[in-house]
Amino acid sequence: MYYCYHNKKVLLVYKDDQEFLNCYEIEEEEIVTSVKDCKTPEEIEKKIEEYLAKQNIKH
Repeated sequence: MYYCYHNKKVLLVYKDDQEFLNCYEIEEEEIVTSVKDCKTPEEIEKKIEEYLAKQNIKH
C-alpha cells in the first residue's frame, strides 16, 4: 500500500486480493487531519489500516 497527502486529501494506491491496482481518495477531515499529524510512517499506516477496517475496505 502506498499513500500520500495532497490538497487536503489522503490518496491510497494498493493491490486488492485479485491483484488489481486501486486508487482510493479520502476527503473526510477527521482521517486526513489524523494522518497529517502523524510523526512516523508506522503511525500513518496504523491510522489508514484503522480507517480501511472501519470502512470494510479490503486491500
